[in-house]
Amino acid sequence: MANPLISDVHVDAVLSGVSLRYANDELIADQVMPVVAVKKESDLYYTYNRDWRLPQSKRALGAEANEVEWNVSTATYACEEYALKDLIPDRLRDNQDTPLNVDIDTTESLTETIQLGREKRVADIAFAAGTYGTQTSALAGANQWDDYAGSDPIGDVRSAKATVHAASGKMPNTMIVGIQVHLKLLDHPDILERIKYTQRGVITNDILAALFEVDNYIVGKALYDSSLEGVAESLGYIWGKNVSLLYAEKSPGIKKVSFGYQFQSRGFRVKKWREEKRDGDFVEAGELRDEVVVAAACGYLYTTVIS
Repeated sequence: MANPLISDVHVDAVLSGVSLRYANDELIADQVMPVVAVKKESDLYYTYNRDWRLPQSKRALGAEANEVEWNVSTATYACEEYALKDLIPDRLRDNQDTPLNVDIDTTESLTETIQLGREKRVADIAFAAGTYGTQTSALAGANQWDDYAGSDPIGDVRSAKATVHAASGKMPNTMIVGIQVHLKLLDHPDILERIKYTQRGVITNDILAALFEVDNYIVGKALYDSSLEGVAESLGYIWGKNVSLLYAEKSPGIKKVSFGYQFQSRGFRVKKWREEKRDGDFVEAGELRDEVVVAAACGYLYTTVIS
């Protein structure tokens, strides 16, 4: 039997709805780099040149106002398609027990895998020292946050925020930490001293956000298997032992600066088609995205935060 024709493949609205509703709470990529919906798979976007000079604005009686110019540059994005498919054999569907729904379960599994790939791509950008130019530091020895006697996480965060503000005019509103770093912070004496009078003395993410003076304190918890197929499992954290302070725009827009954006020309879509020669139906889930650092000056990265 020949491969299915385009006319044989249809977008399944019901399963696409399942994919849209499904959300893995462990994933944080969309909070780190907000999503911008775009019409084209590749195009230009504007970058605004930093110009804080103060031109002469005093106007003499009857004179014309002084004319000034502002300049923009352009950069490009190019969305890539990320898609996976799985076969649902008729025999599997016929023998499923309530409350199982193999079509929905397959859609959710494909969606989670696509989302995990997105999480890894964003983490590889946001936690890479090369992304930040000079606005990065590697902590070592007594400065690492698991050295409770010598380290100063609150001071380090304030220093990073000051550097970002001086370079961009934006105060970081988001702090991203890997789960391993987060667990060490929970027992840091500087943190415990600051929160000991809070209700029940329990450290929550909201309390840490207030302590570090950011809107969002986000913990990256996702795990992934880096092994090749057929090789023993090798689990590791997607978000490693780093900490990033960055400005993430809450309402993405054409004239709004942000550390990074995810340009999305097509959101999650689920397709389904019949494969007679295999006695089953294929379900495919995918999206079109590009993850781009728009303003590296809006971020600061500490690497090797714990040993």
